[in-house]
Amino acid sequence: MDSHVWLTFTIATFLICFSPGPNMLHMMKSGAHYGMKRTLYSMLGCFLAVSILIGTSIAGIGALLLASPLLFDMLRYAGAAYLVYLGIQAWRAPVHLNIDAGTPADLVHNTSTGTIFRNGFLIGISNPKALLFAAAFFPQFINPALPQMPQLTVLFVTFTVLEFGCYSIYAFGGRSIAGMLKYASVRKAFNRVTGAMFGLFGMLLIAKSA
Repeated sequence: MDSHVWLTFTIATFLICFSPGPNMLHMMKSGAHYGMKRTLYSMLGCFLAVSILIGTSIAGIGALLLASPLLFDMLRYAGAAYLVYLGIQAWRAPVHLNIDAGTPADLVHNTSTGTIFRNGFLIGISNPKALLFAAAFFPQFINPALPQMPQLTVLFVTFTVLEFGCYSIYAFGGRSIAGMLKYASVRKAFNRVTGAMFGLFGMLLIAKSA
């Protein structure tokens, strides 16, 4: 693969990955609530889901969804419904008053790492547009005169590394505000803002213009 093509892909992919979205919002929220060490499980869950979606698209499923609008709509509405559900849960999350100042968030030690991993995976897998994104975006950087699989492999690895890196940035950003969450009013506002944003992302997922 030409180095200039790879560099262009890398820059474009970083801007796309770094843009606020459901995955990045979840990392920021996890970083604030669980700290960086436990948020790693959320990052791994979401990373696995996105890798599956992108890998599946590369395998040709993206083309199938493009040819079957009904199937895509079913996946899109299911993903949107889950995001809206998460928004409602975050909005209505109870705020406990007996939180120590050093505790990152509500009931952090009562949440298992398996649950944190699962929630990250469900967030990542809830957006089927990743399938079509790869199907539409990756081919622009493929030279048809060269073997396609090595090129796709380079693009896939580059994308996943940048995606995981952005998870870390957002999680660290969330962790940096954790100290303020010892105040009940701040936790309530934080829960409602993140809940509203999850709901917004769910609605945008089914928007005609998206």
